[in-house]
Amino acid sequence: MAERPFLGRRWGKSEWAIFALILAAGFACIIVSAEAAIRLPREWEAAAGMSSEMDPDHAVATPLPIIEPLRPEIMTPLWDLRRILTPLGPVVVVPPQIFAPVPTATATPQTIATVTAPYVSPSPSPTSQPSPTPSPTPTPTRPRATATFTPPPSLTPTASPTPIPPTSQPTSTPTPTSTPTHTPTPTSTPTHTPTPTSTPTHTPTPVPFTLRAAAGSNEVSLGWDAVSPPPSAYRVYRANGGPYIVITETVATAYLDNSVTNGTVYTYYVAALDGGGGEFGLSNLVQVQPYDIGPYTTTNDVTCEPTNPNCNLAGGPPDGQALNLNPNEAVTLDFGEGTGIIDGPGPDLVFHEWPNPPGILLDFIIIEISANGSTWYTVFAWDGMPGGVVGTNIDAYATDGNGEQDNESIPSSALYPYPGTGITIDIGIWAPAGYSYRYVRLRCPGNGGDPAQVDAVQRLH
Repeated sequence: MAERPFLGRRWGKSEWAIFALILAAGFACIIVSAEAAIRLPREWEAAAGMSSEMDPDHAVATPLPIIEPLRPEIMTPLWDLRRILTPLGPVVVVPPQIFAPVPTATATPQTIATVTAPYVSPSPSPTSQPSPTPSPTPTPTRPRATATFTPPPSLTPTASPTPIPPTSQPTSTPTPTSTPTHTPTPTSTPTHTPTPTSTPTHTPTPVPFTLRAAAGSNEVSLGWDAVSPPPSAYRVYRANGGPYIVITETVATAYLDNSVTNGTVYTYYVAALDGGGGEFGLSNLVQVQPYDIGPYTTTNDVTCEPTNPNCNLAGGPPDGQALNLNPNEAVTLDFGEGTGIIDGPGPDLVFHEWPNPPGILLDFIIIEISANGSTWYTVFAWDGMPGGVVGTNIDAYATDGNGEQDNESIPSSALYPYPGTGITIDIGIWAPAGYSYRYVRLRCPGNGGDPAQVDAVQRLH
């Protein structure tokens, strides 16, 4: 029996298996060839991102190797179609996008925003300006208050000007019986905002100023700096463990509080008032304690310039034994820290000359006071030149026909304590209030004839 040709007979299972194997091998070759083809590098490539920064003119040619290593960033497996090819950049994975309308304030559906850069016309030089674009809306800023003053607290008598106001807001002139809600403590937080009850004649800007206080016997001397612009008045507050009360309103820059008791601690501050009664300036806080004063220094608290063996004769009460000061010599008496002479009502100190019955023979002498030993105020100058004797019990002798004479004869009936040997001096005419004047210096001027005699210096306030 003749064999049938291969194509003209029915294939068996073995033939079909061979055919399928050949077909599969062919498809495999095609796939392998395609995979190899996409891995072959291009003749040129340029480093670029996705921001349209490619510059073909500066591309660097890459030689074609025989076998290019596989680069995972451009491989796109068929099972992960979310990967997007990027030229020489990182692989970007795009998450599944769900486009759903988002309601806005106008209840209109929100679509995916497309960021579009504003068109800028080409500029021939770096100095040219881009085409006009809409100017941004300025960000509003918080307006600054012009009448709120919240200074830090201070509770020392010599504190710097750190005004501490009460928490109440006075809208009218308070009376001494008013009870503000502020209780002074070192840790209190002031919230006072002075509000004028009518339109002031100037801009109500908070103006801090310095308050000073000096204690005496059942009295406190207060003094403060003048405020600019000048206020209509100053309001003085006081507290002694309770709420602040208003004790006075004055146009002066000094006040003597003689309604206090020795041994009690008092706290003060002062407010400057505008024309409508509003407070636009606040002082610092001061604290003092009145005490029982001693009228004289001891004999050990006396210093002479130059050294004088009889210097101690100027200390203590008047006893008829005087220190002689030659021209250009001086003696200084120290009444102690915080216990000096203050500005009280009437005369504040007494200078006792050596007695020479029926009175004294007043020699040329100059008297000065100081709170710190460096700043001195002349409060009495009997030196032959007019104008240095004001506010004393012998003013008439300085302005009589003879004027100020060396060895001026003054009867004891005109001298403290009447009769006596003392010349009374009011320091408030010459020196500012609110200080405790620790030092008193007496010196004989250079034009003095014979020595000046100093028997004692007595403190009245």
